[in-house]
Amino acid sequence: MQQTRMLVLCIAILFSGMAMAFTQPPFPRIATVNFSSPQNYDNAAFQAQLAKYNIAMLTIYPGWGGAMTMNQSVQAIKAINPQELVFLYISNNEILNNDAALAPLTNKINAMHWWLYPSGTSGTPVPSAYAGALEVNNTVFTRPDSNGDNWVSWYAKWAAQTYYVPNPSIDGFFTDNVFFQPRVNGDWNLAGVTDSNTNPTTGQWYRQGYKQHFAVLNQQMPGKYQLGNVTDWGNPGANLEIGR
Repeated sequence: MQQTRMLVLCIAILFSGMAMAFTQPPFPRIATVNFSSPQNYDNAAFQAQLAKYNIAMLTIYPGWGGAMTMNQSVQAIKAINPQELVFLYISNNEILNNDAALAPLTNKINAMHWWLYPSGTSGTPVPSAYAGALEVNNTVFTRPDSNGDNWVSWYAKWAAQTYYVPNPSIDGFFTDNVFFQPRVNGDWNLAGVTDSNTNPTTGQWYRQGYKQHFAVLNQQMPGKYQLGNVTDWGNPGANLEIGR
């Protein structure tokens, strides 16, 4: 059985683009998070369940597909509830290790040495705080490729081309792990030493990376919304200036 979770929306809508014709629902705005398997978004009964909410967050990956495309599934949900906002899950800070579906990402990261390393840009990548994943250096310090893109801008463009262009009916992305401070230690600024994840300067570098992430998404997806999981931004000492 497909499991759904209902929550009062407590994520941030970040850097939305041009004004959209949308009637805002009254508070509380209820969202449903549906990232785990099975992702049977092409099932009519499940589409009807999803359509009961104000916001639905779905998962996607290269090669995802069923009886419907993702765009057709989203259109079916919106046909039931035209006011619903549907977002697709992305994350630019970690990649599941040895996941064949994510080979387009890991191949690029390997070639450019964009993993987070204890020191510099070689050696064994730092494991993510999420078991089974490796941490990517999603600051602005990673070296650019031949097109001038660092990891942050390259990934945002890749996500837009891979997930948004074929599925224009979505309302934007939900970017996970938009933390105030990173969860792991590593050489975030590529200075040859391991930086503490609790150092305020490290947190500043981390947030500056997300600032670029959302800026590029807005360029690639004008008129769409961007959500972020800002789970620890309400903690004491957190400053809501994302690039500060």
